[in-house]
Amino acid sequence: MLPMMHRKMLIDNLDGNVELFSSLAQQAIEAGELDRRPDPERFSLREIFAHVADFDPIFLGRIVDARDKDNPTLVGSDPGRMAIDNNYSHSVPNVAIDWLRASRPELTAALRELTDDEWSRTADHKVFGPMTIETLAIAVSIHDGYHLNQILEWLKS
Repeated sequence: MLPMMHRKMLIDNLDGNVELFSSLAQQAIEAGELDRRPDPERFSLREIFAHVADFDPIFLGRIVDARDKDNPTLVGSDPGRMAIDNNYSHSVPNVAIDWLRASRPELTAALRELTDDEWSRTADHKVFGPMTIETLAIAVSIHDGYHLNQILEWLKS
């Protein structure tokens, strides 16, 4: 289990990532690179911003379910299907960032309010298996970091 100080750092990192996404969205807009797709198997920059914003409420729902229910089953989400259903290819990055700005504080508030025992509560993810709330929170940070690095890599190339 992470020490309390590291949990706080994790939550602060999740809060701060919103501004990183916002700054990178502006860079992508100014560079005219929103629809760039260096890898045909991955999202374009435009689609990444919509994807990250769409997943925040999903992550929050998983954390709340694990907190409030006894070992709930968490279903996986299909990012490709969500991209089609939510028309990521025509999304507006600043709108996606606004959604992220609205949803991320709810997610981090839920984490800040957890007791020590609640951080250890578990859920059974259909794809990833047993996960604690702590693991779920770390997964959000990993998801953010993966896409932040992806955006940086593509903007630099």
